[in-house]
Amino acid sequence: MILDMSPIVSGKQHEIYFDYLLDINSYSERDDAVLPPYGIKFPESVSVSGKVTDYAGYIALNAVAKIKYIAECSRCLAPVEGEFSLQFDRTVAQSGVLSDEDSDDYVIMNDGKLDIDAQLMEELMLEFPNDFLCDENCKGLCVKCGKPIGKDKSEGGCECPPESEKKEIDPRFAILQKLLDK
Repeated sequence: MILDMSPIVSGKQHEIYFDYLLDINSYSERDDAVLPPYGIKFPESVSVSGKVTDYAGYIALNAVAKIKYIAECSRCLAPVEGEFSLQFDRTVAQSGVLSDEDSDDYVIMNDGKLDIDAQLMEELMLEFPNDFLCDENCKGLCVKCGKPIGKDKSEGGCECPPESEKKEIDPRFAILQKLLDK
């Protein structure tokens, strides 16, 4: 979204509120787009709301971005749905004023217009979690059969006997078992 900052720059207003949806799919087609992590789906657009406030020449941008996602559990690969929220606070600076305009602490205003989408999406993807769990106590997949451990068999869970009941010996140590048998 491109905000017209002329009411703040001219002093007519001290705050500009905004609330919009940022379509992540159309955004990823932009040249400056930061792509979302692989394997994560976003069923809805990013909800962005906030305000730009003028504090006697110091202009601050405060925004909150919320995005719903569908990912896979890092342990058992079950689908995980959730919502991620990001607080985004930056100082707004006029183009050509700063010596280092590539700083992540500032959002640059060009010709009285402020485009926050690029920095907002970059921050969203940097802060987005890498690991997801379907349950805090998820035990993952069985190394033998590859099915989820701890799930009911009716749900397609592991049917292998528990570790305490297993009598199978690792083939690499089979020769040592022969020594114990003597």
